[in-house]
Order: sequence, then C-alpha cells, then structure tokens
Amino acid sequence: MNIGSTTAAVAGSRSRITSHSERTPLLSVVPTRRYSRRHRSTTCTRFCYILFQVTIFYSILYLLVLIPLRILPEWSSPLKWRDIPPPHERYPLPKNKDLGLERLVKILDETPDAAKAKQWSKYYTSGAHVAGKNYSQAVWTKEKWESYGIKSEIVEYEVLLNYPVGHRLALVERAATGDAMEDDAAAESGKEKPKEDKVLFEASLEEDEVPGNEFSQSKDRLPTFHGYSANGTVTAEFVYGGYCDYDSFKQLDELKVPIQGNIVLCRYGLIFRGLKVLGAQDRGAVGVIIFTDPADDYPDGWSGGGGGNGKPYPEGSGRQPSSVQRGSVQFLSLRPGDPTTPGYASKPGVPRTDEHEAIPSIPSLPISYLDAAPILKVLNGWGYQPEGWKKGGLVDRGVDYWTGPVGFEPERVRGVEASKPTKTGSGKPTKTLLHLENIVEYTLTPIWDVIGIINGSISDEIVVIGNHRDAWNAGAGDPVSGSTAVMELSRTFGEMLKKDWKPLRTIILASWDGEEYGLVGSTEWVEEHRAFLMQNAVAYLNIDVATSGPWLDAASAPLMYKVFTDAMKAIKDPLAGSKRDLIHKGESVRPVAAAMKPVIPDSEGINVYQDRERDHNRQNYKGSIYEIWSKGGGIIQPVGSGSDFVGFQDIALIPSSDFSFRQGASGAVYHYHSNYDSFDWMEKFGDPGFKYHVAAAKLIGHMVLSLTETPVIPFSLTDYANFLEKHLNQAIDFFDKTAKATATSSLTTEVNSDINIIKGVHRSRESLTRLGEQIAKLKKIAVQFDEEAVALTQEINDLDPEVPWYRWWQSLHYWAKVKELNNKIQFFERKFVYEDGLDGREVFKHVVFAPGLWTGYSGAVFPGILESVESRNWTNVERWSEIIQKCVIDATRSIELDRLNYKP
Repeated sequence: MNIGSTTAAVAGSRSRITSHSERTPLLSVVPTRRYSRRHRSTTCTRFCYILFQVTIFYSILYLLVLIPLRILPEWSSPLKWRDIPPPHERYPLPKNKDLGLERLVKILDETPDAAKAKQWSKYYTSGAHVAGKNYSQAVWTKEKWESYGIKSEIVEYEVLLNYPVGHRLALVERAATGDAMEDDAAAESGKEKPKEDKVLFEASLEEDEVPGNEFSQSKDRLPTFHGYSANGTVTAEFVYGGYCDYDSFKQLDELKVPIQGNIVLCRYGLIFRGLKVLGAQDRGAVGVIIFTDPADDYPDGWSGGGGGNGKPYPEGSGRQPSSVQRGSVQFLSLRPGDPTTPGYASKPGVPRTDEHEAIPSIPSLPISYLDAAPILKVLNGWGYQPEGWKKGGLVDRGVDYWTGPVGFEPERVRGVEASKPTKTGSGKPTKTLLHLENIVEYTLTPIWDVIGIINGSISDEIVVIGNHRDAWNAGAGDPVSGSTAVMELSRTFGEMLKKDWKPLRTIILASWDGEEYGLVGSTEWVEEHRAFLMQNAVAYLNIDVATSGPWLDAASAPLMYKVFTDAMKAIKDPLAGSKRDLIHKGESVRPVAAAMKPVIPDSEGINVYQDRERDHNRQNYKGSIYEIWSKGGGIIQPVGSGSDFVGFQDIALIPSSDFSFRQGASGAVYHYHSNYDSFDWMEKFGDPGFKYHVAAAKLIGHMVLSLTETPVIPFSLTDYANFLEKHLNQAIDFFDKTAKATATSSLTTEVNSDINIIKGVHRSRESLTRLGEQIAKLKKIAVQFDEEAVALTQEINDLDPEVPWYRWWQSLHYWAKVKELNNKIQFFERKFVYEDGLDGREVFKHVVFAPGLWTGYSGAVFPGILESVESRNWTNVERWSEIIQKCVIDATRSIELDRLNYKP
C-alpha cells in the first residue's frame, strides 16, 4: 500500500463528512505524486549556507573595522613607505595566551647563569677576533641562536679596513749644518741633505707578556696600531699637546707653539682619539702619537678603572706600565661607518668616495706611558707649561709636561710671554727629532653581522637589541661582556619559546662586526634598512662593555627613562650588602667614568631620582640596582657616540639606550683596548664570579619585556619635553654669554657692520624665545598624553582576561585604541628628523641629538644651535631655531588627543 495515498484519502474523507450525506463512502482513493526531496544533499546545503554567512560577516567586518585599522598607522606616521621590504622574512610562531608577563619575568630571573656566562666569555676571548677576521665566531653565534629557536642569518658587507704591517718610533739626534737658512731651504725643497741620525731612544711599541694572563702570550695578538691610521714615515720635531682637545689646541695657537710640520704627542682622555688626530692634521702636523697617562686612571681623570691597589697588573690591580690603548682614529663625529660609502650600505660594486674625508691623511701610533716618558722628558724646559693643563702621572719619571719643541724658548715682552723669532732648534748644533713609521695595509674586506629574529604578534613594532662582536684583541670587557649578556638573554628567550611564547612585539637580535673601526657593521645595516626601521622600530637597546666592574653607568633617550629605572628596580645588586656599607660610610658609589660629571639636576645628565638623601640603612632597603645607582646621583646621560647606537639614534631617529657596569674609585684599572682586557683579568678583577654579566643580561632583559609585552609602549613623552626644555635653557644661557662676549670684544669701527651684528643677535635670540614657547606647549600636551596612556593601560590591566562572546567587539575596540596611541608614541621621536642633515655632517638627521663635534664620545643636544653659537653665526642660529621649532610643532600636533575617546 502506498502510505502517502492512504493517508491523504483518510484526511480527505474526514473533511467531507460535514458537507456530504451518510451515504458518502468512508474511504476514497485520491491519486498523489511520489514524494521526492527538494535537495539531494543536506550536508552540502548546510556547508554552503554557513560559508555564505561567514563570507558576508567577514566582508562587513573587513570593510568597517579592519581596513580603518590597517591604514591607521599611516594617519600618524610621517613616513609612508608601504612597499619597503623588511630585512627578514616573517614567519609564524605558536602563541601561548597563558604565558603572561609574570611568568616571563620569572623565567628571566631564573635562567641567566654565571657558569654559562663564564663559558661564553671563555669562548669569545679564546683568540683575536678583529673586524673582518672573525667569521668562525659569527657562524658560532648564529648556530647558538638557532639552537635556542631564534631564526638567524649572517649579513655580509664589503668595507674598507686597515691592518698593521710594521711600525717604529725612535727619538733621534740629527746634526745641523750650522746654517739655519740652508737647513730650512733644503727641507722646504724636499732635498734635505742626508745626515746621520743618532738614536737616543727606541720605543718598544709592545705590550709585555705577563704571567697569569694567557692572552698576553698569544701568538695571534694584534700589534699596537690605530684603525684607519694613514701609512707614512716622518722625521720631525715634536710638541706636547696635552689632551689635544679643542681648548688645548686653542691655547697652543694663542701661545704660537709651532705645530705645522711637527709631530704632536697627545694623551688619551676627554675626547675621541680620532679628533685629536684631526685637530693636529688641521694645523699642519705630520704625525700624531697618543699615550696613556697613569694619572687618568684616577677619579679626577676622564676614564679608566680606578687607582687599583698601587701594584701594577698582574701583581696587583693597577695599570700594567706597558699597556697600550689601540683604537680607531676615524673622524667619528663627522661620519661613522665605512668611510667610502657615506649614507648608503657598503655592498660589492657600489660607488665609493674619497676615504680621507672621514679618516686621517697623516700617520699616528698609540704607545704606553713607558715609551712616552723618555720622549716627554726631552721637552723639559722648552716651550710652555700652559695654565690649567692637568699634570700627569709621569712626574716621578722626570716628566714636567712642557709643550716644546726642543729649542723653543718663550721670552717676556713688556710682561707678556712671546716666542723668540728664531727657528726652533736652529741655535743648537744638533736637532732632537722624532722618527715615526706606520705601515698598514688597506683592503676592501667582508665583515659579518649576525641577525636573529623572534616574530611577534605585531610585526610593525620592533625592538632591536645589539652588541658588537669584534675586538682589538681578547676584549673580555669590550665587547665580550656584552656578547656574553646577549647570549644569556638569547638562551633565556629560548626557554620562553619552549613554552610556546610569542612576544607581543617583534624582537631582533644583532651581533655587529666592525664596531671598533668606526661603528661600521651597525651603521651599514642601518643605512641599508633605514626606511624599514623608521617605519617599524620602537627602540634600540645597545650593550657594549656590559661589565668591567660593579658600578652602573647609564645613558638613554629621554623617552626610555622610566623603562630603564623600572628595570633597575626589578634586579637585586649582586653586591648589595657590601655596597650598603660603603654608602653608610659616605664613600663614592659612582663609576670612575662618571667621576668628572656633576650630579646636580642642571648638569649634562638627567637626575631622575629626586630623593637623594634617603637613608639606605632603613628597613625598606632592598638592595636593588636602582637604589644604589640613585644614591650615586641617579644620572642618566644623553646617548652620545662611541658605540653602535649612533646609527639608530642619529641616523634613523630610534630611541636608544646603553649601560655598563664599571670600576669605582677604589677598583681595578680597566686596561681598555689592550692585551690585558682578557679573560684572566676579568675573572680576577673585572667581575669575579661573573655576577654582573648575569645582572647585565637581566637588566636588558627586563627592558626588553617591558617594551615588548606591554600593550601601550611605556615611553614618557613628558620626560622628553622636560629634557628639551632644560637643554634649551642651557643653550640660551650659552648664547647669552657668547653674545655678550662678542659685543664687548668684537665691535669694529664699521658702524653698519656692528648694527648688523646686533640685529642678527637680536633676531636669533627672539627665535630661541619662540622655540621655548613651542616646547612649553609640547610639554603641556605631553603631560595630558601620558595621563591618557596611563589611564588606558590601567583599563586594559583591569579587564577580565576572559571576554564574554557577546562582547566580542571589546577586544577590537581596545586594540584599535592601543594601536592609534602606540603609533603616536612610536613615531614621536621621528618628528625631529631633518633630512638635509646637520651642517657639514649630513649623515646625522636628528635635530636634538648628535655626537659632539669636538668631543666624539659625549653627545651634543641641539647641535645645530650650539655649533652656530660657537662660530658666532647668528643667522644660522636663527635658521636652526626655526627648523627645530617646526619639528616641535609637528611633534605637538602628532600627540593631540582630540579624536580619542577611551570609554568603551
């Protein structure tokens, strides 16, 4: 029976009962069609229906939400390079949402290990690893990072470097003809009569092999020489130029001490060594010798590591008398990186410029104080002992520190000292001269940067961590202590990755090559990827000499002050107990490198710790690095020059930081750039137990986690505005003093000229006042911005980690607000770019920061203004004031919050 037809018949008969008679049949056959399904596959139908709904939903979501979020960075970014390829391919890593910041901090605090740090230090210092000759270490570093789960690669550049071939330095006596004019004419014509030179003293130019220091006995140790020094052999009279800084040369010029045609002896200190050579070269010198004076090891000097215990290394912790500081003599404050490729990466086949625009054209050599003493002693009684010049530590060796040259006697004319008109030494039957030979080989050679990457959830917010790998010799402090800290940090990252960690922001690790010659490896990498970095980088954390002692010395961009101090508070000082006793006794806790820098708030640095009189003997003393550092003044210096942060801060305008644990006043002497900066010295004097290697790894690790795992980038724009305000006031004070001195000393009989000078001074002073007004507006807006950032951060921290499904939009809302805020923070420093660059130093693009023109190591703030004031170029002062004013206005507008509303 057909069930369908029967059922229909019954239903039909029931409907007719009410309208038909009783004779109507109870059953009736009604024909029906066979039932068939409307769709052949219910599963297929459901799949297509769901797919259609999902497609519609995400299309609407993309149009309404994702497209605006995608273009949001371009609203705030001054840079719109959308097609710039990143330096690395992006690849996915698993993300564990349960691995929160607290667990990451716990892993960071527990993983770095002193035994491992010692192991890494032993490897890196096992042999010489000068730039361009350390490929095996580059491969080893890459393989280590990859073993920790960090994808890595080796990036090669072809750069100009020099290597030592031979050298000689001798004090000689040459017979004179007795006719000064004949001698002079012969010398000027280049046809000087051959004379027999009697050698009075032959410098060893070697560092002694000492027991207990394995590397000092190594056969592959590098001879003493200067990186980028010129080839040359010269024999000439010589003068002593003190520190050979700007002021010293100015005094020599005023005293008319003859420099042209002579060799200049300089002592290390105050400024970068390359600028000493530049100052002498500009005055016509034919060669430069630079020596280490033991007086500069003490706290009233510029550098070094303390006085030690009075006994020379290795018997004690004092300076080894034969120690020599190698180093580059590139004109670092003019142009870092490969001297033949300014502004672009040094790859094979690229055009190259004249290298002597950035490196010397006269020979130079570094020597020990043992070799310097006999030479300086010859100058006793000749020339001057300039007022204000610091006496050195060679007095007990018979050195009185006269300028010379030999035969140069000043005389008093009407009470004023003046030089005699006779040619130096012409009154003697012999001339005492210095013979200098410097033979080096220049070559284009590959160098190797190692780059590792941990991709984060946000690919366009990147934190870069860098340390250079190359060294003049073993380099246990410089740079191996930093390499060790970075290796322990990478191992810590490896432990996190094992737990399926994926950072919020992308992390790049860098092991640079060629830093010692002139920041070559990092500068070339920055020049190659500048556009990408300016579009994506958040911060650069540099670590060079991570430790050579126990006292912290810090430098940072103002935006990262809080990041820095928060990291210090999170780490206990390895010697907290003994340092507490030192503080209680009132002894200095400042590193020697900062000994000459004042700690008052109006000094070069920023005193970010205000409660300097706090008693650390109270119960609240926890022994953190911050507590001890703050008791020493709490100084964070501006990032200057001399390490790999220069390219990032001054060329790519990326906020940068640097720090180092150094020796204190009573600590050991750090043998900078010598054979004695070795594993044996580090283990015995620099960091026994390698505790501060671990502390350095933890300190930079806490900074990384703060920068990568906090939803809102934890920068303080208020600190930046305060920094600008303070340093502009200092610049204005400098301007007023210089203008006043000019008004009293430079007025002429030309009335029109004087009026123009006065008008120029007045206009430039008014421009500085207007700049100050704009900075005040920036400060007001920055305070409001930081308050909003803190409020948004607090809101996010208070959110329930499990968002209900029906409030799915809440996550998108906060993500959008954070992204917009972060873009304002990320690109804030980039607002201070001036693409034409500084005057005469076009590679430096930052209007606020640059290496000091005549310091090299320390940084200049508002360099365009300061250099214009120093040269009395009032028109240029006004020009730079207007350039900076425009940058400040752009920065202020970029952080205005009128369009933001943080209430969900």
